[in-house]
Amino acid sequence: MLSVLGKEKHYKTVLKGSYKGWASRLRSTKIRDNKVISLDLRELELKDLSPNIFSNFNNLENLYLFSNSLVEIPSNIFNSLTKLKILDLGHNKIKQLPVHVFKDLKNLIALSLSYNKLNHIPEAMLSELHNLQTLKMDSNELKTLPGNSFKSTTNLIYLNLANNFLTSLPPNLFNSLADLEILDLRNNKLHEIPAILFQKLRNLKELILSHNKIDNLPWESFSNLMKLDLLRLDGNPISSNWIKKFRLLRRISSLKFEVTL
Repeated sequence: MLSVLGKEKHYKTVLKGSYKGWASRLRSTKIRDNKVISLDLRELELKDLSPNIFSNFNNLENLYLFSNSLVEIPSNIFNSLTKLKILDLGHNKIKQLPVHVFKDLKNLIALSLSYNKLNHIPEAMLSELHNLQTLKMDSNELKTLPGNSFKSTTNLIYLNLANNFLTSLPPNLFNSLADLEILDLRNNKLHEIPAILFQKLRNLKELILSHNKIDNLPWESFSNLMKLDLLRLDGNPISSNWIKKFRLLRRISSLKFEVTL
């Protein structure tokens, strides 16, 4: 087994990048009990990664790869990282991800794919992330999402899908997310919301739908959202009749959330 220094040497040998001086800019690793638990590889102008780059880092808990120029991620690159809790791939140029790229990350709590060029995700890509609590897929080029995308991520608390090109959402998309507290869908191209889309989100506290093309919302959408504190609808062509009905509903029901129009 490689020593800590040996691991770092191995790491520096297999990493690829367009910037020849990247090694001198490598941020410090975190070591606990002679084991590397955190690697910070941000802003190194990396274009690709060797499939076996992390093969000797099986105690790694945090991996930061954001703000590089990565286009593709090898399908087996994370296979040895079974203890990983945080993975940040944000601010790259990733266009697609292999369906099983995260299959061994069963302890992952937070995943960021923000600010990439993803235009779709495989339906089973998140199927093994049962402990995931935070998922950021904002600022991509997503136009649709498979209906079972979040079927296995039952512990999600925060989900960010803002700044994409979503025009519609499958009615069952959020059915497994009973613990979700914050859902951000702002700056998409949503025209309508299925009546049952949010009905399973019993613990939702913030729902952000700003800057879409929504002109009406079915009242059934709110029937089970008894913990909702904030609803943002600004930047949508919501009709004046809907606003009047909403104000009336607040007077005659137990709804307590604030709405921003």
